[in-house]
Amino acid sequence: MGHRVRLSPLGELVQPESVLLSQVMAYAHMRGWRTSHDRATNAPRRCRDCGSYQRIPRNTPGLPDLILLRRPRLVIAELKREGEKPTSAQQRWLDEFAACGIETFVWFPHDFETIKAVLL
Repeated sequence: MGHRVRLSPLGELVQPESVLLSQVMAYAHMRGWRTSHDRATNAPRRCRDCGSYQRIPRNTPGLPDLILLRRPRLVIAELKREGEKPTSAQQRWLDEFAACGIETFVWFPHDFETIKAVLL
């Protein structure tokens, strides 16, 4: 799978969210966690017939990126590139999970040591 290379406004390399997702899932599996990530995306897609971009929802808007389960714990995580924030729909989901007593996180590439500690 190819990853798009992006630069920040300061010219720094920005790690794609997909790279962080791969790293977190690999570490979680190594530590015995069950993981779920819905690979469907709500990103605009090009129409095969007319070539225009269309937004056709394929999953529930705002649903967090990762569900991680290892008894007795359930962890919900939203992954972001550096400098991004959860959308309002994502934050509402995270708030609802947290209100139910479920561990919720927003993780960035710079958080990997923290991620490892959470999933230890």
